[in-house]
Amino acid sequence: MTLNESCCVQVSKSMSFEQAAALPSAVLIHYACGGVGLAAIQVARMIGAEIYCTVGAETKVEYLVRNCNIPRSHIFHSRNSLFVQDVMDATNGRGVDVVLNSLAGDLLHASWTCVAEFGVMVEIGIRDFRRKAKLAMELFEANRTFVGLELREISRVRPWIVTDILRRCVNWIEAGVLTPDPISNIFPAANIHEAFRLMQSGSHIGMIVIQMPDDPMALVTKRVNPCPIFQQERSCLLVGGLGGLGRAVASWMVEHGARNLVFLDSFVEDLESQGCRVQLVGGSVCELVDVKKCVAQATAPIAGVLNVSMVLRDVSLEKMTYSDWVTVVEPKVQGTWNLHNVLPSNLDFFILISSCSGLCGQWGQANYAAANTFLDAFVQYRHHQGLPASVIDLGVMGDVGFVARNQNLQLISLRGHIAIRARLSWASTRPFLPPLRPTGIYRNLDGGGETSTTASSKPNSLQESLASAATQPVLLQDEAAVMKITEAIAMALADFLMRDQGSIVPTDSFSSLGIDSLVVMEIRTIRQHLGVDRSVLTILRCPSLFKLAESIRDELLGRLSG
Repeated sequence: MTLNESCCVQVSKSMSFEQAAALPSAVLIHYACGGVGLAAIQVARMIGAEIYCTVGAETKVEYLVRNCNIPRSHIFHSRNSLFVQDVMDATNGRGVDVVLNSLAGDLLHASWTCVAEFGVMVEIGIRDFRRKAKLAMELFEANRTFVGLELREISRVRPWIVTDILRRCVNWIEAGVLTPDPISNIFPAANIHEAFRLMQSGSHIGMIVIQMPDDPMALVTKRVNPCPIFQQERSCLLVGGLGGLGRAVASWMVEHGARNLVFLDSFVEDLESQGCRVQLVGGSVCELVDVKKCVAQATAPIAGVLNVSMVLRDVSLEKMTYSDWVTVVEPKVQGTWNLHNVLPSNLDFFILISSCSGLCGQWGQANYAAANTFLDAFVQYRHHQGLPASVIDLGVMGDVGFVARNQNLQLISLRGHIAIRARLSWASTRPFLPPLRPTGIYRNLDGGGETSTTASSKPNSLQESLASAATQPVLLQDEAAVMKITEAIAMALADFLMRDQGSIVPTDSFSSLGIDSLVVMEIRTIRQHLGVDRSVLTILRCPSLFKLAESIRDELLGRLSG
């Protein structure tokens, strides 16, 4: 299982993995003896709330009274809707301010009636969501709120919220305010089916923990996809394979049977120590004569080719020279054509390494995106001719390659990218095996479609305010004017970065958002909306979006007042 790092925080060194797995994760009134329910009791006690609980058995009632100091009069049964009357009697007919619920069907509706005026019901179960169930609307008239909370969706869409919650929980635990839930049972990972049976029975008190072995290979797993087997008597041609990514791929190929590698360029020692014959041929894939020379000098027939060539010249499109464009595009475009025209048609594989930037774009990389888009299309061209071809659109590689060597991975993470490891990427793809149907890729296409340009065409309260300020400059003296400018900047940035509007706040700086000079130059809507000019350096030096908005307000005020 792979988890986004934003959903993880470091636990105390004094805590075991099993204890960490039993830490509170949510708040619930119902099923109070489960792991979530016991967490609910701790959180409710921490904020000084009066606690009411429901359980499904008398043994659990005794546990809550004895171990959690919950009065017996505050504990009810949740197997039927009789708890509604018990709750209303205990609260003198008022109900409770907060219901944390995972009950479904009629019991969900019963819980909804327990919410007091101005109260909130937080639903963390998903069964009724999936069933498209209905809710009694008349109860909203007394200013009640119903909140659906799906933590998995929050961790996917707004991971920074999960990060903040986890950090606060860890701080509370270290301060002794919260303690790990009791562990009901610990099951070895090999017996996970027994853990699910116990959970289904509902007889446990506390957390059910799955203990992973020290050696993950000891686990029995389902059959994996067959590994590709390279023909030892034939050669594999790698173009641009002497960089970090190319070296990782070459090592992986040798581990899986390749014994003859031909490089168009002097990384040989590691591969030769693994029993592989390595040929180095000087030249450029952009030159047809060099490609012909490389193929002719191969000591064994070439079984396939892998084009890993990459050149970067990042610059905004308006300042990009013809040389910047050709230098980046030529290795992937002309180089691929040369390989296609020179190599025989009976190859086992013809693999092109592309990038996700060809699908979704990156700042200052119009040339690189164009080159990668060509590779995606060229594979279809070869398929129409009945020739083998595959393209792999890689994301950010966190352990090898250009990004790992030259860029701040934390900065890249702020921009919404998740770095992957080279071995994981190759182990999870099948470019050397028989072709499969095309694989679809989803990358927030709906969100990406509404760029800052689209947003700028919508009615804008900032533009209206500035129009009024043109005749009444005194309006700009109000702090509300600064906040409107701040919000406009935050909205433009969120649109451009394809992030949720609420994820960017006035105290954020451009550096904390992972924004560099190329991005600032691309975000033209800010200056167009405000009618002021700010240098890139001035914008990047501002300690926060609010301070930038304040300086813009001051400039506008001085101009209009003068």
